[in-house]
Amino acid sequence: MCSYEFFFDVIHQSELDVAVVSLDADQGKALQLIAQVAVERPQLPILAVSGKGDGNSILQALRSGAKEFLTQPVVLEELLTALKRLQLNRAVSESHQGTNIAKKQETTIIAVIGSSGGVGCTSLAINLGANLAQIPKTMSP
Repeated sequence: MCSYEFFFDVIHQSELDVAVVSLDADQGKALQLIAQVAVERPQLPILAVSGKGDGNSILQALRSGAKEFLTQPVVLEELLTALKRLQLNRAVSESHQGTNIAKKQETTIIAVIGSSGGVGCTSLAINLGANLAQIPKTMSP
């Protein structure tokens, strides 16, 4: 059983700001998950991450519904830039729908999901958390 099967439990029990999905262990399942999330939670930005940076992988992820794509190993500056773009795009989308962005909580929740063990999700999540914790509150994504 892979962790993709638990992903919807996570998004239904939490108010996520962004979902990070690894494509490496099972690209087909990852793309299906991205497509399903994009339909069920259209306001949830999705960041796809893969060790393959070829045009076909990027195009498939974006066509499935991912808003950003990063190649592993993830460079911190690229990750922060992608998170800022996702946050900006979400804010613009919500403002067009009349959502009051000022009422949004200050907490950011990022889910990092892989299809199985050994694809680097734990390392990515730990390094992301450690690096984000070092950023002053006024500059965090």
